[in-house]
Amino acid sequence: MSWRVWGNKIENSEADGTDLKYSLRFRADKNRVIRAIRTWIILYGNPSFTNLRLSIYERQGNSAGKKIATSLNSYSPLQILSTHQNGVKGIWFEFADIAIQKNEWYHLQILMNGYSFSESSHVAWVKGFPDPEYREGVSPITFEKLPIMSYRLAIIGSTL
Repeated sequence: MSWRVWGNKIENSEADGTDLKYSLRFRADKNRVIRAIRTWIILYGNPSFTNLRLSIYERQGNSAGKKIATSLNSYSPLQILSTHQNGVKGIWFEFADIAIQKNEWYHLQILMNGYSFSESSHVAWVKGFPDPEYREGVSPITFEKLPIMSYRLAIIGSTL
């Protein structure tokens, strides 16, 4: 039995934070404190990187603006998939209790050091298809909506 996932490849300019146009945009329905965020990534081939982490940004216009926080923990390929060359895994990022405001937009971006993208060896961010954690605004879920589906993501925290 196999499991099929879809994701967006992370390019060099996204991994180093110089291009945030493909960051994940989100907003909270209540004032919240973020303690952690769980997401899923694909390692295809044998990508090389260090310090894979997640950053949260304020929104400026229609894109990510000022960085609010970067995860306290980070990963290397060996911590994610041990010795396998290809795979998918859910990982979590811990934060120092970041307060976010109701109905304000924020952006998330996966960042890495020493990463070099290629078609045969790269990291991809897993789409929440066909079973996203948050379903608001994506009903009905069909294969045609795959390009606009958000990434697989769960926010762990509390309400203010």
